[in-house]
Amino acid sequence: MALIWCGRGQSHKNRRAGEGALFTLSPETNMTDQLLTSQDVQKLTGIKSRATLWKKSRNMNDRFPMPYKDGPKFTRWKLSEIQQWIDQLEPVEV
Repeated sequence: MALIWCGRGQSHKNRRAGEGALFTLSPETNMTDQLLTSQDVQKLTGIKSRATLWKKSRNMNDRFPMPYKDGPKFTRWKLSEIQQWIDQLEPVEV
């Protein structure tokens, strides 16, 4: 297993809240299954507020990926699921 830092290049001891995450990967884990913070998901999707992100996550009709939780302060989304959601969006005709 490998420890992976997903963030802004700081060590986990010096990071500020909300700036990445330290997590483990097994050797068979695909790197497209990186775990993303809510801020990372907002940047990728263009969703402006965390409230909207959570509403989309809870809405079963929206098909937005559900987050994974491992404790009260650890909530992450899989990069592969976010990419799949983006890929299935239909283009807007102008």
